[in-house]
Amino acid sequence: MNDFFVDGNLTREPELRTTNSGKTVISFSIAHNKRVKKGDNWEDQPHFYDVEYWTEKPQYWLQKLTKGAGVTLHCEALQDRWEKEGVKHSRIKFSCVEPPKLLSRGDLSTKPSGQSEPGQDAVPYNPMDDDIPFN
Repeated sequence: MNDFFVDGNLTREPELRTTNSGKTVISFSIAHNKRVKKGDNWEDQPHFYDVEYWTEKPQYWLQKLTKGAGVTLHCEALQDRWEKEGVKHSRIKFSCVEPPKLLSRGDLSTKPSGQSEPGQDAVPYNPMDDDIPFN
């Protein structure tokens, strides 16, 4: 199984590319913070992912997917390989298998009020923790 679910915020404006066959792909990067407890404090560990989304409606997505926008993605991991000046390179990128789910500004900040235990730091809300993450 090669499924990857992640939520995060776009770190740059998306780029549109059209292939020779006329298909369009939107490329963007997202950042996802993982909260880890270090001693008595919580610390964010940022992770960055390169993502591509093949679509027949690029103009719609270029308006919606803007720098800073929150998204939940269902992707598959792909290995991108190339050679430049005799040196072989490789990286993992992620290709959306479903349209991105746009999140409102508050969805990635903290848990909804009333869900954190008294006296503890707020833990980031992760939509994937819900029983049914997609409507």
